[in-house]
Amino acid sequence: LVAENTSLAEGAAELERSLAALREEVERTKESGAAELERSLAGLREESEGAVRDAEEARGQLEEARQKLDEAEAGRAELETTKQGLQELRAESLAKIEQIEGLAAQIEKLEEAAKVEKTKLEEFQTWSEQAQTFISELQTENASLKESNTGDESRV
Repeated sequence: LVAENTSLAEGAAELERSLAALREEVERTKESGAAELERSLAGLREESEGAVRDAEEARGQLEEARQKLDEAEAGRAELETTKQGLQELRAESLAKIEQIEGLAAQIEKLEEAAKVEKTKLEEFQTWSEQAQTFISELQTENASLKESNTGDESRV
């Protein structure tokens, strides 16, 4: 019994040593696992903070892109307005060109009519000068006839 008791005591002591070794192993594993978890957690926090910074930067870039898109849209609208204004101006210009061409045709007709009238005026002036010359000749002849008639009356 004593031998069995000694053997049991030795088994119990061995179990105690094994249990103590296991406890130490568990404690070391727990500490190293906790340290590893702390390191992993720190790494994850850094990655998370980096991801948050990246997300914030992406939001900022997205907002800038939206602003640029809004500016581009406003610019497009302004260009459309300018385009419409230019189209209206072009239409007005074409209408004015047509008016000017019509006026140019009228001016040509008036110039032709003026040439005809000038020719008529020149012909009238020539005729008028001939008539004046004829009238002068008639007046001279009339005066001559009056003198001659006066002379005939005095002889009678």
